[in-house]
Amino acid sequence: MAGLDIPEKYRQGVFEISQLDDRSVQAIRKVLDTVTMTSEYRYNAVISAISSLDQGNEAIGEAIGALYGVRVANEVPLEEFVNDIIESMDSKSQWQIPDDKREGFRRNLHSVFRRGIILIAGKGVDLQTEDERTFCCTRILTDLRPVFGSNVADGPKGMVVVHLLKLGFYRGGSKRQHEEIYVSLDAEDLETLRTVIERASSKAKTLRSVVPKLPVFGAAKE
Repeated sequence: MAGLDIPEKYRQGVFEISQLDDRSVQAIRKVLDTVTMTSEYRYNAVISAISSLDQGNEAIGEAIGALYGVRVANEVPLEEFVNDIIESMDSKSQWQIPDDKREGFRRNLHSVFRRGIILIAGKGVDLQTEDERTFCCTRILTDLRPVFGSNVADGPKGMVVVHLLKLGFYRGGSKRQHEEIYVSLDAEDLETLRTVIERASSKAKTLRSVVPKLPVFGAAKE
């Protein structure tokens, strides 16, 4: 992947990878190997776990999370990816790895970024968000609206229960452009939504049961 440019905010973390000893690298690798492919998978969970290690810190966790995202998106072979990282660090004089650390740096990068469950999980998450819009959040607001007769001064003649469904989403799956829409619902609409959601959950469980040997993204935990 020619032209990898590591953002400045991640270079400190990448540089610190070159300073890690074997024990620290193995501790980080253990975190990466325990990533599970569930709907709860997120890069920030991996970053948090790495950052909480005695041997790790937040800068290293953020750098690893960001670079895994790059590798997943571009499907770069490991050796090429490692070379790209080293070349990118060398392009900035203040972040060049000392000669006595370069061999260890390359070895650490190979260990941290080798193919593993996190790459497959990352691809699964990437596929989940490969849509024009991806779900972010939702809320249903319920209120009463008065119904007046011809003479407003007589006060309301009745009330109508109105549900307003708020849907928040990201456009293009980028998680940068956040938008919202509002949809009016009545009691029958709520039941329709409930039925559709329950059916979708049942289909996910059924699909999971027919491929028991393969991890399934986006399915509820048993």
